[in-house]
Amino acid sequence: MITLFQIQTFCEVVENGTFRAAADKLYISQPSVSQHIANLEKHLSVRLFDRKKKKVRLTPEGRIFYTTAKEVLKQLDEVKNRINELRSLEAGTLKIGCSTYVDSLLLSNILPEFAVRYPGVSISTIMGNNRELVKLLQSSEIELLLIERTRDFLPQNEMSSKVIATEKLAFVASHEIAHSKDLLFPKDLENYPFIGWHQSSCLSSYLSDFEVQNQLHLKHKIIVSSIETARELAIKGLGVALLNLRTVQEDIRNGSLCKLEVKCSYPLELDILALFHQTQGLTYAGWEMLKFLEEKLI
Repeated sequence: MITLFQIQTFCEVVENGTFRAAADKLYISQPSVSQHIANLEKHLSVRLFDRKKKKVRLTPEGRIFYTTAKEVLKQLDEVKNRINELRSLEAGTLKIGCSTYVDSLLLSNILPEFAVRYPGVSISTIMGNNRELVKLLQSSEIELLLIERTRDFLPQNEMSSKVIATEKLAFVASHEIAHSKDLLFPKDLENYPFIGWHQSSCLSSYLSDFEVQNQLHLKHKIIVSSIETARELAIKGLGVALLNLRTVQEDIRNGSLCKLEVKCSYPLELDILALFHQTQGLTYAGWEMLKFLEEKLI
């Protein structure tokens, strides 16, 4: 078996002209250099040097081997450089899968910041439903999956999951719809028109659970699938909407919307999960993205 050090020793002898000079360059003894070259020649079954003269000269076979050896060392240097670039995030590719909910709330703000911090990393995102995205993660078509926790989703055994954010939810409406700022009980919500959610939205299952747990029959006046559409309709006075508080904070501050204070038995919150393959893990770019998300969201 040819070792990398044997190749390096051979090249040093060629470039320095003598075994003694190569030994000095490598900080080893001259007999060690001789032994490495002898082992190399034995493995190749050829003589690489003509040792009859004071200064060693390459044999024809030695010249061929030297050309190849230099190419090998050059390629190894390139590999080292590429690995260092990946470690320092000067290069790399990151494929992220995310639900439409996560994409609209988080990634549109966070990805530009990450791209500025790590301009050498190429990022691609794929949106879909939870089931589709899990399949992409299992087949390694994506590296990192960002979705919201829902009652019907359980991470597979081969996946690691981590809560990267807990989003606060709120019932919001225009002042005309809300009428008063008194504390409401869940049953009081039956008196309001509601902007409901299409079943593809995670907020649909969340709102359905809320209805079941509180034995409610809410009046869904309009069904939507877009967070922005629900927000706009709520501002225009078409009903109460269950929305992420992050989305409507400015509207509440400027008076476009008001938050209905509802006495609930549990906090209105939604966990955002990051999932990745247990055995394959994450690339350097993937780990940095995970840390970046936690830094910005938690």
